[in-house]
Amino acid sequence: MTKSFLHHEMSRGASLAGVKRIRVHDLRHSYCIVTYQYGFSAVAIENRVGHESVDVRLLSTYCRKGK
Repeated sequence: MTKSFLHHEMSRGASLAGVKRIRVHDLRHSYCIVTYQYGFSAVAIENRVGHESVDVRLLSTYCRKGK
């Protein structure tokens, strides 16, 4: 799967859904926030998304802003 294919599919999907297109990286952030809110540990999230480290304070800040 290429970067251009993902870009094309994200644009196509957003257009079909009638919403603004977001970056694939934004989906990673959303995934981290949702899994954190469901009670996953920062270590578990880090292992799933491949980050070197996940800052729990940053996740907490994002989660509070979203409420």
